Amino acid sequence: MSATYCVIDRSGSMFECVDDTIGGFNSFLKTLEPDSLVSVNLFDHEYTELYKKKASKAEPLTKETYIPRGNTALYDAIGKTAAKVSEIDVTFVILTDGDENSSREFTKKAVRALIEEKTKLGWTFVYMGANQDACFVAEAMGINRDGALTFTADRVESAISSVSQALTRSRTQGTPVSFTQDEREYSVGL
Repeated sequence: MSATYCVIDRSGSMFECVDDTIGGFNSFLKTLEPDSLVSVNLFDHEYTELYKKKASKAEPLTKETYIPRGNTALYDAIGKTAAKVSEIDVTFVILTDGDENSSREFTKKAVRALIEEKTKLGWTFVYMGANQDACFVAEAMGINRDGALTFTADRVESAISSVSQALTRSRTQGTPVSFTQDEREYSVGL
């Protein structure tokens, strides 16, 4: 069974794009195969697994479940989420708008080793980053730059739409995830 693990930044800087993040993610949920698993994991300086269930039973994000606050413990969120995965056919989607600034359990080096190990097992990684060069940050963590997407904070919903399109293309064509030039431009408002 395929599984999509979503690691979503809820640090304080995400406050400016709450509605777009909620709307974009909820649209993304609708693109998943109903019988596949989806795991939603939120992070700031703390980590919360919101749920793991069949996509057909997944609840949308709301302003009650997605509340930006705190700092960005990105490495801890990636490491903690990957450590609990038991499925083989895994898509791992990371959404953040800022740089790592408060992880305590995982370093960049540890996360890179983990991602490289899981990529060899066939996992697909997608990295979405705002306020940064997402391709550069993703590569530093061991994620192929083709699977990285830079977006502007005011275009998070557009970026999530681009991810949905790229993942659908990858699944139907049996190719690695990559973004078209149009999808990249759409995510930054060009």
